[in-house]
Amino acid sequence: MTVVRVWPKFLFVLSTVLLMFSLACGTQEEAAPPAPPTPTPIDVEGIVSRALEGVQVQPGITSEEVANTIQQALAEQPGVTSQDVANEIAKALAAQPGGVTSNEMASAIASALEQQRPGITTDDVATEIAKALSAQQPGVTGEEVAAAIQSALSERPGVTEEQVAAAIENALAAQRAEVEAAAMAMPAPMTGDIDRGGTLVFPTNEGIISFDVHWTGTYNAVQPVGSTYNSILTYDQRAPGVILPELAAHWEADSAGTTYTFRLRDDVNFHSGTPFTCADAKASLDKMTNSKVSTLAGVLAPYESSSCEDDATLSVTLQKPMAAFLTAMAGARFVIQPKSIADAVVASEDPRSGLEKQEDFLDGTGPFRFVSHQQGVEFVTEANPDYWKPGRPFLDGYKAVVFPDLTQMSLAFRARQLSTVGLAQHLEPSVANQILEQYPDEAVLITAPRNAWHNIMINLDKEPWNDVRVRKATWLVIDQWETIDAAIEGWGTPGAFIGPHLDFALPEEERNTYSFFSRDKEARLAEAKALMDEAGLADGFSDELLVRFGISYQKAALTAQQDLAQIGIDIEVSTVDTATIVSRRNAREYSIMALPSSTPFDDPDGYWARFQCDNASNFFGYCNERFDELFTMQSQELDRQKRIELTHDIERVLLEDLPDQRPYYWWQATLHWNNVQSWEMRLADWTYNHDRLESTWCRGGQCR
Repeated sequence: MTVVRVWPKFLFVLSTVLLMFSLACGTQEEAAPPAPPTPTPIDVEGIVSRALEGVQVQPGITSEEVANTIQQALAEQPGVTSQDVANEIAKALAAQPGGVTSNEMASAIASALEQQRPGITTDDVATEIAKALSAQQPGVTGEEVAAAIQSALSERPGVTEEQVAAAIENALAAQRAEVEAAAMAMPAPMTGDIDRGGTLVFPTNEGIISFDVHWTGTYNAVQPVGSTYNSILTYDQRAPGVILPELAAHWEADSAGTTYTFRLRDDVNFHSGTPFTCADAKASLDKMTNSKVSTLAGVLAPYESSSCEDDATLSVTLQKPMAAFLTAMAGARFVIQPKSIADAVVASEDPRSGLEKQEDFLDGTGPFRFVSHQQGVEFVTEANPDYWKPGRPFLDGYKAVVFPDLTQMSLAFRARQLSTVGLAQHLEPSVANQILEQYPDEAVLITAPRNAWHNIMINLDKEPWNDVRVRKATWLVIDQWETIDAAIEGWGTPGAFIGPHLDFALPEEERNTYSFFSRDKEARLAEAKALMDEAGLADGFSDELLVRFGISYQKAALTAQQDLAQIGIDIEVSTVDTATIVSRRNAREYSIMALPSSTPFDDPDGYWARFQCDNASNFFGYCNERFDELFTMQSQELDRQKRIELTHDIERVLLEDLPDQRPYYWWQATLHWNNVQSWEMRLADWTYNHDRLESTWCRGGQCR
């Protein structure tokens, strides 16, 4: 990726000057600087900050990050002082025919940035600048460079700070208009050997309890329903961490990180034919953040309000910065609905009012549109012929078929009734191996980490679960490795309170210092018994464990039942359907329940927002002021390394309090026939956001 072209005059002059000085000086010693220039230094940092306040070439980038990038790029310059650089830049600029005007300087900056795209990182920028200056050696700091530029500009008679600021703003505004126009243009259709046609058929293990994915987060709903919608933003499925425009063609953030302005596409219609406008986006966001009708409200707690400047401009105001806000807006569940539907659900104040099960509820803008639904049997769609992305989708449609029995599911796949099997975790390794042996040239297996875990939720208002010693005893006695083997045949990973695949997680070497993660079962059991005795429960107690329907969930629950019996906890396992267990969770009508959990987006906010004292999704009564303080700090921290340090502190707090039990984090796994193309897993939440199936295609139009 090319980030700079290079800056037409300034960067060439700067690199030449620095090279001249590295050759001339020949040592690490600084030359004695001449007297400081007499003109008043121009506030370059202030100019850049003000210029970036109204326009951001890379959404989310700050002037501080730009400064850090320059400092990284120049970190290997030796022996060149700020005054040396200042004098030489001034001479070089003065030697330019006709001089270098502020407009030319602004144009050079704009040209250097014009090839940036949403999602580019500051590391990328640093790398490209470093390449341009690769002839230089270490020594010049960011502060010295800033001082040098100030000095050089100060020696340009007749150029005022206001003129420079205005020129930069004009150049960037013109560039912004070009970027926005390009983004609003129709995406270029994919080319190459892509076949059209065919219906992708995939299984789920349970019927859809609600079409409203703002309220229900189960993959049994999000997988079938999600591809009928779009979100404001989306993830680049092939480049983890990169966020791309979707219904928003362009976006900007203010320097405080509390106001986001989205320029929305003006060429999108809902399946009903109604044009998509800002009013739909605002109503959808207001609904998502309404805890009465949305389980996303907890992770969007900083949201304050939205407003529409016009039909194509959405302004979102946050009460405080949220590092994960754009990540959330790209999530599979953060979909945009028509204003009429969103408003009707909000007015009902009831996510189970019945509106969410009506067929006309599914009016999205996505690549596929709803055809039919038979509860507990199948969900059918067809390609949206008026989809706003040219040439997409490639499939004729898709169908989600319900298979409560895993054996019947795998038999249907072998019989070519299914295109894929195992989108979430309804694929056992032993079965996968059998199919691969039977069809070595036709079946393809993919596994990857997943932002989901087997979760034994605990109602901390219930005795004796409100005693941390009892919770610690359960962590010690439930064997993670045996549970992984018994429930999911090894397709999982032990972890603490955030996905172990993330750098936000506590490093494994530190995590393993906690006795819960020891392989010494006897030592863990002895410690657990001692804790129960200390809590006055040496003889144990009895309770009910609610379990969500699902083979792997039931296997894990039975393993926990056996393990807990070792310390006298007599557990009765009661299996219920998803609708029932979710309702009882929300009403906190339980002591403990095995309700597998996931995040709406793969970020610390998604994993931990539910633990805040007053969070709408706190269904278990955990409250720790220190946790809330650290959570707020990490949520607002835009520097990734600083945020990682805070998340490690949060893991340590949670490993002391143990508000729930997490025996393992799943791998996601899928088998598919090799004629299914563009079926990949590079994101941990690919289970929920599989590119809306708009890029998937089948060779010869045959998906099975």
